[in-house]
Amino acid sequence: MSDSRPDIAGARFQAELVEQPDALLRLLDGAAAAVEAGRAIRRRRPRFVRLVGHGSSDNAAVYGTYAFGLLGGIPGFRASISLSVYYGAEHELDRSPVVALSQSGRTPDVVEYVERARRGGALTIGVTNELSSELADAAELVVPLHAGPERAVAATKTYVNQLGALALLAAAAGGDEAPIADDLGRTAALLAETIERLTTPAGEAARALVFAGRLFAIGRGVEFATAREVALKLTETCRIAAEPLTTTDLSHGPVAALDALFPVWAMATRDPCLPTVLEAAARVRMSAVSIPTDRSASRRSHWQPDRHPEEGDQVARDALFPDGLVRPKAPYSPVVRSGDHVYTAGQVGLDANGTLVAGGIAEQTRQVLANLRACLQAAGCTFDDVVKVNVFLVDLVDFEAFNDVYRSAFSEPYPVRTTVQAGLPGGIRVEIEAVARTPRATS
Repeated sequence: MSDSRPDIAGARFQAELVEQPDALLRLLDGAAAAVEAGRAIRRRRPRFVRLVGHGSSDNAAVYGTYAFGLLGGIPGFRASISLSVYYGAEHELDRSPVVALSQSGRTPDVVEYVERARRGGALTIGVTNELSSELADAAELVVPLHAGPERAVAATKTYVNQLGALALLAAAAGGDEAPIADDLGRTAALLAETIERLTTPAGEAARALVFAGRLFAIGRGVEFATAREVALKLTETCRIAAEPLTTTDLSHGPVAALDALFPVWAMATRDPCLPTVLEAAARVRMSAVSIPTDRSASRRSHWQPDRHPEEGDQVARDALFPDGLVRPKAPYSPVVRSGDHVYTAGQVGLDANGTLVAGGIAEQTRQVLANLRACLQAAGCTFDDVVKVNVFLVDLVDFEAFNDVYRSAFSEPYPVRTTVQAGLPGGIRVEIEAVARTPRATS
């Protein structure tokens, strides 16, 4: 049986996720190399630290700029590999140590950057999981990651250990590594507890992204590194076109692209940047967009759009169950009313007995609209109060016939609408969900 099957690959990825706490403890057991390298940086009295890497290593470098700035008191920045390696630009390097990150230690232009920097008089430090690699040979000092073998395509243990190694490096460069080492030990214990606790909730949250083809991952400060890594993981493992943005960047144009099928994943941590994340999330919610969150800063990810959420807020959310509709067996509500907004679950062509109506796309669309009308009426709304509709069609050949029936339910100005082709089970040809505002809010 081939190990290339998707289920086997997914199991390997998950198994390595579970190994992360133990890997972090191994890094701490071998922390002497990171501490020695950090002290070497301190002896150089550097003006700044250059960090280089690609992919997950580059995301770790984003974290590194904050680690050196906050723990080491030294400005850090992600240096351009292309400037040196491909354009041949030469810079003064003797007082700017280079920290090169490569999990395999075999990224050619990272290795060449280190070789050039070392020839230019820079202290060079390679952070890698492979001690027999080209990077380990090229760098003056090496910080082993001790992550153990990593067989899944997507980095897990090595990424977390890169963050830990950078924290130790930066703290030692600042002359006080002991508290950070203690914190990392506590982090390993919390990580083990969190992985166990979140296994089931994470699977449930992932259902919100099943039909997502695109996504923004947002964060600010230290958590922008997390946003970048989340976006990379979604792209390489789920084929979602995910783009990382700072919370401020989201407001400068990209927010205009949002709709109910364009989720935003917010990295929310209790730190000085949290207010900017909450502000961005509140603005996103006004677009009726799903917001997954890491939940470290808030127990809920759905906030009222007319004000900033505060700690401990419990958002009013009323679940409604219309007469004439089969009560769902799955864990969802047919209709939710939250403040002035009404959200319906996707409605399909099932009658009051839960049987798919006979006929084709026209008959199913009529039944779907009847079910949707019942959902809206349960919340005190009509089709005239609908502002956004999402339509899922199995076959786009049905588009014209669907439109003929759909047009009869709505009057101008029509609500905005997104129509996508989707796989639906059991002979279902069309599904519709809607967002409405209550008459009180629209009057």
